Amino acid sequence: MELIFSEDFSSLENWNIHTISGAQSGNCEFQHYTDSPENVFVANNCLTLRMLHQKFQGYKYTSGKVFSKQAFGPYGFFNIQAKVPKGDGLFPAIWLFPQYPENQYGPCPSCGEIDIMESICTDPRGFCVTHFGGVNERASSFPEYPNNFYNYCIDWNVPHNFGVEWQRDYIQFWLDAEVVGGAISGLKGPFVPKVWYSETPQGQRRHSEAPFDVPFNIVLNLAVGGSWAMQVSRCEEIPEKAEMHIFQVKYYK
Repeated sequence: MELIFSEDFSSLENWNIHTISGAQSGNCEFQHYTDSPENVFVANNCLTLRMLHQKFQGYKYTSGKVFSKQAFGPYGFFNIQAKVPKGDGLFPAIWLFPQYPENQYGPCPSCGEIDIMESICTDPRGFCVTHFGGVNERASSFPEYPNNFYNYCIDWNVPHNFGVEWQRDYIQFWLDAEVVGGAISGLKGPFVPKVWYSETPQGQRRHSEAPFDVPFNIVLNLAVGGSWAMQVSRCEEIPEKAEMHIFQVKYYK
């Protein structure tokens, strides 16, 4: 593995701030993402995504979401160091999505999605999953809930490295990993064999490499509630404020 990209957040020059409502997120979330420095800011080589209980364009909460200006891959190792908040209603995520928001395979899940880390409310687990397939009932994911989590006790009070090794024939999730002597060393999370596929809007399957054969952007966000979070945990006593801190983003080829 050779280091291609390393971000220590001295600025936001490599990132776009995504302003989008919870309804547009595809997950019916409770927040509206803004570009306010209250919600997204960099200080002391740390990117902070802050959720606030405040009214904005019909929503009760605001928060932050960014995605990389550059797309990476296909294939390689992504490793993101972050301190992830836990709390009722909180839904922080670190994920990969192709050519955000446009891509050659159409809407999700046909275009593919790699969720490196999702944290749901006060649930102690850290989730990771791939999405692919077709629309509606033809959508697929692997591993499926409730098997899509890091099988380790995670101390959410300290930062962790959340990683994914994306290869042509498999996808391997990693926890607290680093690259030593060109090789990945750490705790292995769920393993995804080459079960993925992509369908056209007409239901026809594309070539066997799709959808995980194109560059993906890195996405970082702190959501509130939403349909997926509410399936796993309750979202009733949401805090007034929460922060997700991202310290490093590295990509190896």
